[in-house]
Amino acid sequence: MSDKIIFRELLNEIGELAITQENKLTVTEIKEFFSKISLSNEQMELVYSYLEANKIEIEGHIRSDKVKLFEESDSVNTDEIKEETEIQDNNQEMKEEENGYLNMYLEELGAIPNMNNHEKIDLYRQVIQGDALAKSKMIQLYLPRVVELSKAYLNKGLPLSDLIQEGNIGLMLTLDEVHSPLKEDQLEDMLNNGIKMAIEEVLEEADTIKIADKQILGRVNYLNEGVKNLEEELGRPVSITELAKYLEMSEDAVRDIVRISDDEIKVKENM
Repeated sequence: MSDKIIFRELLNEIGELAITQENKLTVTEIKEFFSKISLSNEQMELVYSYLEANKIEIEGHIRSDKVKLFEESDSVNTDEIKEETEIQDNNQEMKEEENGYLNMYLEELGAIPNMNNHEKIDLYRQVIQGDALAKSKMIQLYLPRVVELSKAYLNKGLPLSDLIQEGNIGLMLTLDEVHSPLKEDQLEDMLNNGIKMAIEEVLEEADTIKIADKQILGRVNYLNEGVKNLEEELGRPVSITELAKYLEMSEDAVRDIVRISDDEIKVKENM
């Protein structure tokens, strides 16, 4: 398993841990959590920024004043995103629960200060040059964009909250890969593509799991039907050997399916 996949799983898990601790973590907890993979100080700062952007309080993390967004600027304008949400096509209609989540999430994002065009261009240049603090700012600046891109994948198998979470992770992973030389518009394309790729990958994984589940269910049903038919024929419970012979399967294959059926299939072990 690649470090990127492990990292994404760890990020999801530590988010779940934070929920159980009233959205509070310590620097020590986070460092221990990510000790399985080697992260630089810059990468750890991106982790802190991601968690803080998701309203998780990090005890022991001292954020430099330089990392703060431009507090004198206007707040992020989330009204446009809300208006787009209200005008949904039938194929893009959100469930009430998802709509409630989105409104709450956008309200939280509304507290994040915004930047004017000059500040954004300056920030982009700093990010391209590899400035760690600039990358931390970019995470927060791009969170509303993640929401916009995530909505394009509604009704494809995962709830909006999962899509946004994966998009946020994709944003952070893409920022970690940014390096010179790049132009400002190329950086935007790179970030947008990284967000969409992360969402599409998790949707593909979800589809793969669904297909595997259906295949397993089909095997369980097939074996269960065989048990019923053979028991009716013999008038007694059947053994694994008898069932394997009846279905022309190996005994190990029968045992595997019995095991994953979660005790739904009752078969005697061979005497």
